[in-house]
Amino acid sequence: MKNWIYHLGLAAIAVLCLLSIFGAFLGAENARAFFNSVPLAAWWIGFTILLVMSIAAFRALHNRSMLFLMHAGCVLILLGGLWGSRAGQKMTASILGKPWIESSYLKLYPGRQSSTAYRATDGQPLDLGFSVALNDFQIHYYDNPATVLLIQSDLGQWEIPSGKGAEYLLSARAGKVRVLETFSNLKIRMENGKPVASEGPAVESNPAWLLEFVSPDGRATQQFVFEKFAGHAMPGYPFLVTPQKRGMIRDYISDVQVFRDGHPVAAKQIEVNYPLHYAGFHIYQDSYGQDEMGQYSVLQVVPDQGVRLVFGGYVLLTIGLVVHFARKVNTHRRHGGCS
Repeated sequence: MKNWIYHLGLAAIAVLCLLSIFGAFLGAENARAFFNSVPLAAWWIGFTILLVMSIAAFRALHNRSMLFLMHAGCVLILLGGLWGSRAGQKMTASILGKPWIESSYLKLYPGRQSSTAYRATDGQPLDLGFSVALNDFQIHYYDNPATVLLIQSDLGQWEIPSGKGAEYLLSARAGKVRVLETFSNLKIRMENGKPVASEGPAVESNPAWLLEFVSPDGRATQQFVFEKFAGHAMPGYPFLVTPQKRGMIRDYISDVQVFRDGHPVAAKQIEVNYPLHYAGFHIYQDSYGQDEMGQYSVLQVVPDQGVRLVFGGYVLLTIGLVVHFARKVNTHRRHGGCS
């Protein structure tokens, strides 16, 4: 019996190595589908059972604690992977009578919140059961980034520097544009019934530009452009102007709050590789973008079912390996194997 389990275990490990090599050439999505397929699910379950049988059959493992930890760690890793697989998540949700929520994405604008995520596989909406609010979104650069103004209209698209006093010809049909003024903190006050723009206190920040568009027939139209309201334009303006940073991005951060039944239950500044954990989900910073409504942040919502088991298995496996081989080295040295 022991001999049979031993050789079958070696064969299973060889198959695992071959499957890993094969999966490396499939790409992330195809590999995920392959390793979660029904035949592979049966193989994973069989491999886990075989490991449990080997621990039970080889009594010597019970007296060699580090070898036992290594085998137990492998079992926990496999059990955690099975429990966290799509099939495992579906089964758990069915048993608990809860909706199954797989990996999905949240698109959030600063000052807004949403409880609806969109499934990564097909874009279908999913109700998370809680809402996530984006308080603020920041992009940090390695150096002082330059700001350019992206100008869009039915006549074309142009990108110009944002320095004061410059004049640029867009095209023969679109005319030209002048950068009349730049503001680090724009304040608008009323004087004699007319709005007057001025620079506000330096401790505040409201970057803005005053542009003048001159049409081919000489008509001039002035337009304020705000960094914090990128892409915003007053009705009737023919040009949409969006300030954009140009530089090497160091990090981008979403300051979020989680609400359940209208009450805040969690908060975090989410960065790449520093997610928020809540209610069985990890919420990661995925990407960001900008559209006609302004800048937005994209968060990935990933169920973490089985993750703790997997991490626990890796801890046991690592402790077992390190201590086992450290003992081997010490024994070798005591017997004069090393000078």
